[in-house]
Amino acid sequence: MKKTNVLNLGKAKRLLSIAAATIACMLVLAGCENENPPGGPATQTGAEPSLISGTIKSATAGTIDILSSNGEALSFGTEGADTSKCNGLEPGSMVEIFYTGQIAGTDTSGAKVVSMQQPLPIEPTTPSDAPSSPDPGPQAQISGVIEDATMNTIAILSDDGRKLSFGTDGADTSGCSGLAIGTRVDIFYTGDIVDTDASGAVVVRMEQPEVDAGAPASPTDPSPTDAADTDASGTDEEFVPTTK
Repeated sequence: MKKTNVLNLGKAKRLLSIAAATIACMLVLAGCENENPPGGPATQTGAEPSLISGTIKSATAGTIDILSSNGEALSFGTEGADTSKCNGLEPGSMVEIFYTGQIAGTDTSGAKVVSMQQPLPIEPTTPSDAPSSPDPGPQAQISGVIEDATMNTIAILSDDGRKLSFGTDGADTSGCSGLAIGTRVDIFYTGDIVDTDASGAVVVRMEQPEVDAGAPASPTDPSPTDAADTDASGTDEEFVPTTK
């Protein structure tokens, strides 16, 4: 009877030991699950990355140096970072850096760059893309000889004998060849000219007819006196006296 009790007591102790070991394993496993929840370690739980912007000072395959928007010179390691939204990382261009971890002053060793992106460059406006200037409306034309011309004004003697002065600010002068005094000019304008008052006219463009470079600018005919002098002095006829 005493032997049977000893055996039962030993068996009970073994069962208690197994149960205690099982509980201990379960506690250890539960602790591990709390330390590493689904999704990976605590450093990879999807915390929102921080953002810092600045101007690129230099960039290599694994590093980038920037001058931040608050004037601090910072250097980051970029290995493994997503640069699909960057367009060259040229020095002098802007960049936005998304990182996890911390930046302490100018010490970036505690920051890990996740991605970088750059704003799209501004495309230069081509003449075809530029907005067209509004139609100035119907244009009139007046022609004459230039009496005076400055950067923003021109005075002419028109073909009908009027002395007119125009403001030329903004006028197209690509068809002119110097606007020299004494040369002809065609003036295209909108608005009205009242007698010799051209203040109501807006000059749209001016053109000058092409001048033959081989022809004299102001040809003049010899005066009758000059012609007579030429005939008198230029004759080569020999005087032959007559005899009676």
